[in-house]
Amino acid sequence: MKFPTPVARFSTLDLFGVLMPGFFMTGTVIFAFLDVLKGRDGTSVFQALLYLEGWITHWSVAPSILFLSYLIGSIPRAFIVGPTDDLCSKIRRQFRAILGRRADDIQNEWRRALLTAGFFPYPSAMQCTLNELVRHEEVRNDVVHFLPEEKPGIMAVFDYWKLVICNREPRAFAYIQSLEARVRFFVGMFWAGVLGAGSALVSVIAGSKSADWVVASICLLTLSGLVTVVFGMRLRFVRGEEACQVFSAHAEYKTNGTNGGSQPRESDAGNR
Repeated sequence: MKFPTPVARFSTLDLFGVLMPGFFMTGTVIFAFLDVLKGRDGTSVFQALLYLEGWITHWSVAPSILFLSYLIGSIPRAFIVGPTDDLCSKIRRQFRAILGRRADDIQNEWRRALLTAGFFPYPSAMQCTLNELVRHEEVRNDVVHFLPEEKPGIMAVFDYWKLVICNREPRAFAYIQSLEARVRFFVGMFWAGVLGAGSALVSVIAGSKSADWVVASICLLTLSGLVTVVFGMRLRFVRGEEACQVFSAHAEYKTNGTNGGSQPRESDAGNR
């Protein structure tokens, strides 16, 4: 398998999926550290920030913060996305149940299939995408054969699709990689929000009880809660978009073949 350019050492996956969530987590941990270390001594938030500003002017601190952010951000990156997706989906279903809303009430077929799907890559949602492509006469109905959602090995098939796309059209694969980076970003920010909320609670419990620190801790807790809710509740949608874009690219390959629109062999149709 040949690539037109070498694989980047630092990719968008590292930037969005590791470093940016790591920055948020590092900032919240530093805030809690300053509250416990300086706030309890009577130092105000403004004075603590001035202390921090004087500390970070040293030339060695910026690379250290980058490394620490990358290290901390790699922790949620090391975990599989699936458990986070399952956790957020369970919370969403419980919340909808409390509000008295059912999945059948969702009018959009793709959204309904996505929210009720068991696990990635959500074959029922990809089936909705296939139905729309067939309805608009973009692909044949038998272009892709889906494995049952509960059948083991479906991820191996999905990963194979991505390798086919990578081999056929690296630019399309780069686009898919950007969608995967966005998924990793959402996962990282979800856990960054959780850690931020935890840091705020530590500040409230073990830090200074002065008004300015308490207000700052409440603001951090509110911001972290919003980050957790927004990114956690939208995780399945961005992940579903990644899955359906991979499917669409593979369906285009199965329809048009590899030679500028030539049709694949009939014996190949439906074998994937």
